[in-house]
Amino acid sequence: MLSLPAGAYDENFERGSLTFPFDYHFINKRHPRFIMPFHYHIDHELIRIVKGGLSITLNERHYHLKEGDFLFISDGVVHGGHPDSASDIYECVVFNLSKIFDTTKPNTIDLKRLITHQIQPKELFYKEENSKFSYFIDAFFDIVKTRADENTLLAQGLLLTILGNIFYLKEFTAKEEQIASRYLKYLNKTNVLFRYIFDNYDKDITLDDMSATVNLNPKYFCKFFKELTGKRPMDYLNAFRVDCAAVKLQTPTESINQIAYACGFKDPAYFTKLFKRYKKISPRDFRKSCLSQKDNS
Repeated sequence: MLSLPAGAYDENFERGSLTFPFDYHFINKRHPRFIMPFHYHIDHELIRIVKGGLSITLNERHYHLKEGDFLFISDGVVHGGHPDSASDIYECVVFNLSKIFDTTKPNTIDLKRLITHQIQPKELFYKEENSKFSYFIDAFFDIVKTRADENTLLAQGLLLTILGNIFYLKEFTAKEEQIASRYLKYLNKTNVLFRYIFDNYDKDITLDDMSATVNLNPKYFCKFFKELTGKRPMDYLNAFRVDCAAVKLQTPTESINQIAYACGFKDPAYFTKLFKRYKKISPRDFRKSCLSQKDNS
């Protein structure tokens, strides 16, 4: 049994090289980040499933991808996930659109709208529903994995083709269509909100702390958060804390009580109660199951 890892952090470094600005990763069970830790970066990312499946969380949104599916992740979005099994394989390409394309030109207005978050591209593309996309995605990954400077223009061209198809097929949502208009001025701050939660889940976060990140009073913030995620803020926070604890339970180095405290729970008994609620299993039985699977793999 695999679960989401703890510990969000900001990946802030150059992608690829100056001449080949794409950062490619082949992820299998031998990769140190096979279970994808929560993180965020100022770059966009494409993920393609080579074999098996992947469950992934993007801010408050949850997806499951299977072989051939791909995911488009916008910059600033906190994300983390886990493969379905130890035999699964997926690939990632991370890139900074602002550094690849000059959006000061009149003919790049759509790219500028994407980079400035005026629109939100569709995130999950199923292979069976997007055969044309899949062809270009496969070609893009095949080129990028070469990491060859002579293929830079081809990689850029394929990326433009992918983005062009997103616009041509209208596989995006304008900001004003995403949520009630009364919340529009707060939408661009939601990434900051989720980054704050993921960076501080192990601390004593209050409703006031979370509401301050989007400059809303606590009462109004609760309505905003519920409409955005379908959950109350503290319910969301506790569910994430449980996910983080589930990762720590997969190793025998810390006691269950130590893990509870490390994940922001003041009362181990309350932690056990919530863990059972969200995972349908006790922390002790969850740990036994994980360690048993590792012994048998």
